[in-house]
Amino acid sequence: MTDQIYSNAFNFSSYQDGRVDMRTGQYSAVVTLVTLRPEGGGATGTRDLTMTFSMAKTTNDGYGIGWSLNITSFDIANLVLSLSTGERYKANPLPAVGQLLTFQDKKLKNVEVRRIATATLEVMYADGVTETLTRPTGTGPYRTTRLSWETGESQRLDYSTGGWLTRVTGEQTGTVFLEASYVSGTISRVTTMATGGRRSAVAFTVANGQLTEISMPFDAAAAPEQVRRYRYQTFANGMRGITRIETPMGGLELVTYLERGLPYYNNTYLPAVTVWERQPAGGRQEAGLPAMVTRYRYSTTTNFTGYPFSGGFVAGTDNLYRVPGVYSYWCEASTVNPDAANSVLSKVTTTYNKFHLMTREHQEQDGVTKTTDITYNELPNTNFANQPANLQLAKSTVTTFGANGASRTETTLMSTDDYGNLLSKTEPSGLHLVYDYYPIAGTPGRCPPEPNGLFVRFRAVERCDHLSADRPAGRQRQLCPATDRQRHRRRHDHLDHDRRQRATADPWAAPAAGDGAGRADHHHRFRLCRRRRRADRGPHHHRP
Repeated sequence: MTDQIYSNAFNFSSYQDGRVDMRTGQYSAVVTLVTLRPEGGGATGTRDLTMTFSMAKTTNDGYGIGWSLNITSFDIANLVLSLSTGERYKANPLPAVGQLLTFQDKKLKNVEVRRIATATLEVMYADGVTETLTRPTGTGPYRTTRLSWETGESQRLDYSTGGWLTRVTGEQTGTVFLEASYVSGTISRVTTMATGGRRSAVAFTVANGQLTEISMPFDAAAAPEQVRRYRYQTFANGMRGITRIETPMGGLELVTYLERGLPYYNNTYLPAVTVWERQPAGGRQEAGLPAMVTRYRYSTTTNFTGYPFSGGFVAGTDNLYRVPGVYSYWCEASTVNPDAANSVLSKVTTTYNKFHLMTREHQEQDGVTKTTDITYNELPNTNFANQPANLQLAKSTVTTFGANGASRTETTLMSTDDYGNLLSKTEPSGLHLVYDYYPIAGTPGRCPPEPNGLFVRFRAVERCDHLSADRPAGRQRQLCPATDRQRHRRRHDHLDHDRRQRATADPWAAPAAGDGAGRADHHHRFRLCRRRRRADRGPHHHRP
């Protein structure tokens, strides 16, 4: 039953950051193995290779039940694309070679997928990273086998015959960024590159299909010393939840669930976290420090699954998107004092709409309130398919602060494009910022074409105005992604050269013949560089 749970609520970062997710009521855990980047630098993006625990995952792919490696994959049987950044999207059937995939539940044009060969896909991100997907086992899902950076560097991902990642290698240098070993098809050890040419390792213990211990990183030539321990609870519907985490320093996390927490399809329920307690090392009594305890409540007649499914229930889709009309659900998180009869210290209530977007956050503490109302680019009375590409980006935020019977309000307005770029922003102070971008085809002499021919992403002009009539005219600066970055590097290379010259010169040495002229030339060049820096703060300045 739980294998049928498919929801875009799982795509938000709050579900993947190792805490209780207020949208879904589920607790996740994340372990970062290595951060991948080009060795030569210069790229705008990086990629963390992580292991993530999800309650909604009931299978064991070699990393323990519920755990998975965040490698981009495409399940050809279910037509589900799982990105390395954590999102999952339902695709339409594969197109002809050379064409782009289309999706049923993806809006923003920040990622595109092209079928470049019969059995090869290419995932292109707006930050310049490209992933090449093939089928390592021949019959299984597509997985990333090459990670390419906009600098021209690339890394190769190798897999075992069982489909488990075994190595990540730099294709230009041969550098091994990661090696993974398995015992009987289960993760055992991961070794990664560390500073100074050393190797760092992480060891794993799996018992009865459950990942129970993960060591802290240690020198690969030594043995692990400290571990993080996990304990689980198995629910009647087959789901598992983490109930206890023991940290290497002696801290403790305890998670309590309500098994019949959120009503689901066909008279079933999903478990939801009701208490999350974090104790300091040694326990709160011995350490003399209070535990952090948070209690959770959820709306009873609506939730992230779309219950009671007035639009019908279809397995493998986000059923909330099928619900007609207005729909909302909420979660309340109260931080309490366990040593004072669980008296409430602070409270946060979040409300979400039918597209899983947080529309209100209300905070209370010590008689002071803060309420943030968020409006998105949503078209009223319109289904998801006909919503704009920037649906999930905020259009305005209205924040109201209250205390002692008085209140004040701050409003921020934003406009965005289909690619997620910020086009304008009006701040509560009245400051108005406007941003223009180079077209995909580029601008001769200023900006080259976007390499993939798909994204608007290079900022061209920033304008700053003030809406008040008594304010002076705004400033503007024009940006060029290529030439301005090169000038920025040349400027700092020149300054670094002068610093090295001053650092290595003997200040007490007698001046040689002609040395006075040399020093005059040095100061002349330094003054020129200072003037050049001032000039660069004008229309052509660019901060990479």
